[in-house]
Amino acid sequence: METDIQSNKYTKQILKLAQVLDLGKPRVSGNDLNMLCPFHKESNPSFGFNTETGLYNCFSCGAKGHISKLLENLRCNILAERTDSIEDFEVTTKIDTVSYSIKPSGGEVGGIRNRLVDVPLSKYTIRELLEKITTGHTVSLSGAKTNSEWQGQQVVMIDIDNDYSVNFKELIDFAKNVGFEPSFAYQTFSSTDNMCRCRFAYVFKEVITDKQIYSSIANKLIFAFYEYGADKSCADLCRLFYGTMNKDVYTSNLIYSSCRFTSEQLNEVAKIFGKGYRSTKSKRVIADSTTGDTETEEVDISLYMVGKKFQHDKFAKDLMQQYHFITLNAIPHFYRDGLYINNYSNRDIEKLIKKYLPSLGSLLIKEVLNDLALFSESKKETDYHTLAFKNGLVDIENPELKPFTPDVVLTSKLDVNFVNLDINTCNNATVDKFMSDITDRRQRNRNIII
Repeated sequence: METDIQSNKYTKQILKLAQVLDLGKPRVSGNDLNMLCPFHKESNPSFGFNTETGLYNCFSCGAKGHISKLLENLRCNILAERTDSIEDFEVTTKIDTVSYSIKPSGGEVGGIRNRLVDVPLSKYTIRELLEKITTGHTVSLSGAKTNSEWQGQQVVMIDIDNDYSVNFKELIDFAKNVGFEPSFAYQTFSSTDNMCRCRFAYVFKEVITDKQIYSSIANKLIFAFYEYGADKSCADLCRLFYGTMNKDVYTSNLIYSSCRFTSEQLNEVAKIFGKGYRSTKSKRVIADSTTGDTETEEVDISLYMVGKKFQHDKFAKDLMQQYHFITLNAIPHFYRDGLYINNYSNRDIEKLIKKYLPSLGSLLIKEVLNDLALFSESKKETDYHTLAFKNGLVDIENPELKPFTPDVVLTSKLDVNFVNLDINTCNNATVDKFMSDITDRRQRNRNIII
């Protein structure tokens, strides 16, 4: 290789990238290194890297950007291709056995999650899937009840919580214009003639098994439809997608493919970008927010680095998915043991951040806290009829113990276990007065702690 290009700023990184991603032997052209494109399959090199500026460009597919963003762009890279009939294509997913004519709420959500545990992952054609969805059946795309159980999924869905007077066709046209036409789409329970709310679904040829790739793709799609209120929580690995009774669906013949590189290759790319950071790995304990189970994992901090710059927004979004962050009264809360928690006096959220990345300094922690407040979905506390006990949730109007779920937003818990009593044999006035009293007190003060 010519001596002048060897001394250029990005030459060593680019050569290493070409080797790790198997992009062929780079060919020198001035200050450029030309190779096979990492964003689409090709036999003749059309992809060029400038070793001075770090800018890249593919003359075939049009991919362009800077080397610092290459890793993230690879993770969220999706390519569409036409198929003969998307409705005949099969995907693996779970479908609830019970249908609903209105959006499920309260204890119904826990019931759905419990039933899905016993439902096997099965193959459905898109036609069969849409038939179930449009008769009110809930779908669990990954089949996982908790984040730690997630093994992958083949469909990515995005909720469009549109607040404008835009109809279904106009939203589909917008999706086409921004280059993300859905494989299929349908209107949700909350959709009206004057304000369409819908769900866009992207069907992939193969199951996405890398959590970071899935997260990057979901967040890319959410960002693309941000203008129309795309729901950020759709990036949740265990998200349930409720069905509808609206038969007005849209189907294209588009099927998508995701990043073609392995997790090992992408981790090697991350190390190239993370060079120079004071610490590249850290032990962290990951707690499953639903079950409380923990596991220890070695984290490569360079995954959040671009050069020497820490990507606090990316880290915040990963944290949001793991702990179901929301905002209550503009204050971030995270989910743990059935409750949404924020306690600045004990710095619970700061402790959570330090558990993930112990080497993070106070200024960067502040940036992450700001991002959590900015990106987290704003919610209200669940109606006063639902109470949290030590062993689960109870709807006072239908007193049956249900499992904890992040879908129920509560900030306080009764420090006793709930026991199902047979109302035909138990007529305890003291118990009745206690239940009536705590319900009334919750109605008057939603955040009471007993």
